[in-house]
Amino acid sequence: MEVVTIILRSDDVERSTTFWAETVGLAITNQIPGFTFLDGGSVTLIISAIDRPIADESLTEIVLAAEDVRKTYAEMSDRGVPFEGELGPPIMSNEGRDLVAAYFRDPDGHYGRLTGWVEGE
Repeated sequence: MEVVTIILRSDDVERSTTFWAETVGLAITNQIPGFTFLDGGSVTLIISAIDRPIADESLTEIVLAAEDVRKTYAEMSDRGVPFEGELGPPIMSNEGRDLVAAYFRDPDGHYGRLTGWVEGE
């Protein structure tokens, strides 16, 4: 079994599509009324329209992995991703490398996390 799709519900599909495609940097693979499909590698991220504002805090978290996490963090920051802090401290260490992360929220309040391995410091 594998996860193949993550659906984020939004009361403004256009706004959320702009954030995940242009600001975060995921490619749009298809759009139909009320839905946008984005390429998340082995997972498809779908933005799905709802007809009411989201009332409470989302428990959803989308984790993005980057080969060069520092470079990707800088690029995403330059595009306006609202990170809640800098990369790190390490989440875990393994074989001289540290896994670091930085968190952000999309326009609907869903969590995003950018992660990647860096040489141990």
